[in-house]
Amino acid sequence: MSQKKAPAESEENNSAAVSLFENATGEIRALRNFAEHINLIPDKSIIQKNKIASTEKKDVLFIPVGEVERLLDETFLGLWKTKKWQVSHIANEVHGSLLLCVFHPVAKIWITRIGTAAVPITFRADTDITDIRNKIKNALVNVIPHLKSECLKNAAHSLGRSFGRDLNREISDYEFEDITEKISVLSELQKKAIALLKTAKLNEKTREIFTKKLRVADDERIQGYIEYLKEKQ
Repeated sequence: MSQKKAPAESEENNSAAVSLFENATGEIRALRNFAEHINLIPDKSIIQKNKIASTEKKDVLFIPVGEVERLLDETFLGLWKTKKWQVSHIANEVHGSLLLCVFHPVAKIWITRIGTAAVPITFRADTDITDIRNKIKNALVNVIPHLKSECLKNAAHSLGRSFGRDLNREISDYEFEDITEKISVLSELQKKAIALLKTAKLNEKTREIFTKKLRVADDERIQGYIEYLKEKQ
């Protein structure tokens, strides 16, 4: 059985995005729903506190790279990659940058985000930190992988709040606005399913899962959810 490959990443693929806005509102609704999905507040269970950077007045929070990779797998169905990984050395730090590429499951195009980070190198005490020869032996063994992880997390932040975008912002004024008053945010099927979800006999975790899925599911799948939710009334 042959498998379809994601289109090559190129400027030509942008025509797919343009066509979405030239056709029926269903595709635009799907784009909006997906955008809302990746901008949900991340689950508290995957958020951790940076004990080194946190202070008595403020906690510095982050999502571990393993969870970020899991979210990328789940959100983009494994269709993501990194490229153009670059490293440079300045004084006692190594700086890195990479490009995170994800295949948008609705727009059907590759989207690229840049990620940057800097990580300190451990040097021997009372030595010149501008001379890399004074670093502690094997200091870069852990530094370089850590640097790449930080770059990946930084790039993922720009995809949406689900990836930790607003974790350390004191004020977040994020609010999705309609691009046109003519576009309905929810289809009639979605509205029907949401109404059933409110009265269904489900635990909170299951209800939360359904809430997320209803935002991005196609009509055929939503119809299946409706039949299931009717049985849970």
